[in-house]
Amino acid sequence: MSAHSDIPANASAAVLNAEARSCHAVDPRRGLALASLAEKAARAENKGEELAMAAYLQGSSLFNLGQNDESRRELERARELAQQAGRLALVGGAHFMLGGICRDERKLNKADEHYLAGLRIAESCGHDKLRVRVTQGLGMTAGLRGDNKRALDLFRQSLALGQSLNDSELQVVALQNLAIIYHHIGLLDKALDCLVSAQTKLRTGADDNLLCFVLLEQGNVYVQLGARMLALTAYTRARRLAETMDHRLNLMAATLWIGRLLLREGLAAEGLRRLEEALTMAQALGHKASQVEARCAIGEACLIRGDGRRAADELQRSRALMREIEDPIYEAYVHRLTVLCALADEDDGAARAIAAAMEHFRKIGDRANALELHLDLAGKLSAAGQRQRAIRELERALRLARQGGYHDRIVAIHRSLYRLWTRLRNHRKAGDQLEEALAAQDVIAAFERKALLAREALCREFEVEADGPVGVAGLRPGEDRLREVLYQRCATLTPMEEKICILIYAGMRSKEIAPALNIALSTVEWHRGNVRRKLSIPVGRAISAALNSFLNDKPLENPG
Repeated sequence: MSAHSDIPANASAAVLNAEARSCHAVDPRRGLALASLAEKAARAENKGEELAMAAYLQGSSLFNLGQNDESRRELERARELAQQAGRLALVGGAHFMLGGICRDERKLNKADEHYLAGLRIAESCGHDKLRVRVTQGLGMTAGLRGDNKRALDLFRQSLALGQSLNDSELQVVALQNLAIIYHHIGLLDKALDCLVSAQTKLRTGADDNLLCFVLLEQGNVYVQLGARMLALTAYTRARRLAETMDHRLNLMAATLWIGRLLLREGLAAEGLRRLEEALTMAQALGHKASQVEARCAIGEACLIRGDGRRAADELQRSRALMREIEDPIYEAYVHRLTVLCALADEDDGAARAIAAAMEHFRKIGDRANALELHLDLAGKLSAAGQRQRAIRELERALRLARQGGYHDRIVAIHRSLYRLWTRLRNHRKAGDQLEEALAAQDVIAAFERKALLAREALCREFEVEADGPVGVAGLRPGEDRLREVLYQRCATLTPMEEKICILIYAGMRSKEIAPALNIALSTVEWHRGNVRRKLSIPVGRAISAALNSFLNDKPLENPG
């Protein structure tokens, strides 16, 4: 007992189980150790109920540590012991946890069997909390199947039940899952409202496991809304919490989403490194759905870096994994990578791949992936000189972005339309797009201010300091403002020139920028020359100093 000096040496099985129950989610290793001690005490005391509870808590702790196979064995044992002891509620709890394991492995039909068994038991013995939990489990499997309407109904039902029981934990889980569905169908403002409500219900330090889940989803919503620094802050904080708790599933998710964010920001080399790290974690955990997501993101990174062969290999591996799981949401990633590989290779089957992908996105209500696909296709058409077709694709993307409130994408689409109309010498339409882009940028700035104020209010309520944005691979505070200033000063900067400006502002030199963007040093210098000419930066004036002057609204001084 020396490892747990705060527990009496002669503690009973009931006391040990109570301690294990209090920490199996927030400190699963301690929970596992205490439950193991409780099992020994229960055998010595010949108490079947406590023996069943100890097995259940060991299974729960193992699940929180990402050890699904060991967890399943313990939970099956707990179910048998609980049946022998006549503990129906515990039998139902074991079914709930087994459903979670099957859901995690994307065995959705098997998961529903366990949840429905748990629901029948909860109703028969009047266990309201268990009824809420299994209802939420059924909502999760409905969401994974793409049945968003049923998922929303089930989560709203579980939220109402949690409120009637005055149970903040049940309410937080319901709010978090509502946010996931709202995010998936493009109702981002509603998703963010749910997540802010969830955070206000969490007790500081007591619900770090739940807080980690909430922060990860909050980061995903911030990405779509264009608040990238807030997203990076949320992901980084979630990653720290996961490391502290040794929660490998959350650590993997945070690493994966940081990698995807860096990839989206044009930092393909650093993003690829993070994605490969996340893939290694997913393989160690046997988490096949996350392996699909990581491999598809790695494939996109490889295409950006010009490595089509590895991208095709990642696509084939992802398809093989999809044959082992049933999950239309992760299948969407495979569809997207299929189209990107076909477009990169000038494949004759690209049109068929696009049609199949669009049909899949429509079927599961995946507005986000449909939007990205329209943007990818528009970029390909524009590069091929088919500007009118590119404009049509961008206009379709714009409709989706407006429906979903994807403010970041709205700005990017208006900028692209501005460039295309300028090249077509239609200056009236180009001017309209420029005005729309600036208006959408104002919406993002207002949202950033609102989000920061909400975060500061939470910190005041919990009496903790706000986490500042954490710089990763060249990202730092002020980047969004820099993009806006650059666009106002010169709307004709290319995406690559804009990326190079951001990396210069972050303090990187040309010889560091070249490998980060996978381009030659001479190409970086050529782009720097274009930046200097387009922004009218005098010879002898450092580009980094000029960028800081732009941000501070100071005039440039000619050093000569």
